[in-house]
Amino acid sequence: MVDLRPWSLGLALALLGLGLEAQVVTPSEGIRLDIPADWEPVLCKGRLYVFSSEGRNQILSPGDEAPQCDPVHFSPALQPVCGPEGPLALDREGNLWQLGPGFPKTIQAGLKDAVGLWAEASGPAILFRNRLVRPNGQPVTLPFDALGGNPLPDGGAWVWGASEAARVGPAGDLRWTWSPPSGAPGPAALDSGTILAGTSSGSLLFLRDTDGKQRFAYRGGGSTPSPPVISGGLVIWSSSDHFVRAVRIKDGQLAWQFRGLGRPVFGPFPVTAGLLVAESGGNRLIILEPATGKDLWTWPLPSGAMLKAPAASGETAAVLAWDESSTPLLFSLKLPLKLPIKAAPSKSQKQGNAP
Repeated sequence: MVDLRPWSLGLALALLGLGLEAQVVTPSEGIRLDIPADWEPVLCKGRLYVFSSEGRNQILSPGDEAPQCDPVHFSPALQPVCGPEGPLALDREGNLWQLGPGFPKTIQAGLKDAVGLWAEASGPAILFRNRLVRPNGQPVTLPFDALGGNPLPDGGAWVWGASEAARVGPAGDLRWTWSPPSGAPGPAALDSGTILAGTSSGSLLFLRDTDGKQRFAYRGGGSTPSPPVISGGLVIWSSSDHFVRAVRIKDGQLAWQFRGLGRPVFGPFPVTAGLLVAESGGNRLIILEPATGKDLWTWPLPSGAMLKAPAASGETAAVLAWDESSTPLLFSLKLPLKLPIKAAPSKSQKQGNAP
């Protein structure tokens, strides 16, 4: 049996019986928060953080029966992230807050007009329209107006605008810029000397990391909302055309694809048992086996609608759900540690080749 005791909130989760055709867990009702949550929840250093635009933010530690209010009130201007020492949050006044054990503190100021925030090993990276400011480095000037960005595993970054993207190296050098043949650029991943970049037109482009020249292109049918995940020589990403796909990095050929009930617009997120995907419309969490794309586990949202990405880390997930109320329900659950791989492909599995 898999231990699905609640991580917090005293939620009564049913135990999973391994070996069933579908692994489904149904918790009891979540807890109604007393703040409107405007941002995705953040799991960081064993605690769950929920942020609101009205200035009141809440923290839930393991064993707590209800969230505790943060003693300092501020309204985030961007999605907060988990940093090396705890959550990082940039407020509307341009102050960067460090949360975590002890009293929250401001670690930087004067950061108005930022459009992106992420954590690196040595500190926060802050993206502005015309530059990227990384920890312990000179600002990188951008030749276009940035809309978003994400870190890469070599310590560099990928930054994109309305029609152009840029590869920033680990040393803070602007290596090259790139414009997709159609659509707008989106998030990207890096593996084996290849940048794997999604576009709004539904394509995943395989670009040489040395110069940005195209190696392959896989043409899907929807935009890429989250950075792709690399696993076992595959690049795996969610698409707004209802599919999660895996393509071989060595030749750009499709390995598997999974079609769910709704659009898999949140994820994939690596967790202990596989890859977690959250569906909008279908309102459920799914764990997929990375090598095959088989659906191993499903959690249907008991009520409301999932409008923001869940927080997921290791064997823990937290989901906010909205119904007719202005404040959301919070569900917190333990994810399974390991799940069996079903012998036969499910009906939602389809095999094919890249065009």
